[in-house]
Amino acid sequence: MTDIPSGKLVLLRDLHKCRKGDTVRVTGIWEVQEGFTGILSYEGIEVEVRMEYQADISLNGHLVQCIGEILEEPTFGILRINGRILRNVDMLDMELYEKVTDLVNKTLNQ
Repeated sequence: MTDIPSGKLVLLRDLHKCRKGDTVRVTGIWEVQEGFTGILSYEGIEVEVRMEYQADISLNGHLVQCIGEILEEPTFGILRINGRILRNVDMLDMELYEKVTDLVNKTLNQ
């Protein structure tokens, strides 16, 4: 069995601090989907997500969490992620999630 990392918790606004190949776990609104590619956004920040398999169209407009790897540096200001897992997290309290994510990352970086 391969050792696949679970993904570092990253807020979309902090995604620019990550590097190509980093495994991340990001959360936002699944807005647009064409085939195997969609846009995940939150508070004006967008990331393009390319899925190996076509994502469930019913996720459009919902809060989702994506686990995947950063593909490349930003092009036209948009980062790209190779998404492995996409799941609905509509019940997530984003304000609390942001606080916890900031706290976890501060603790891990000490």
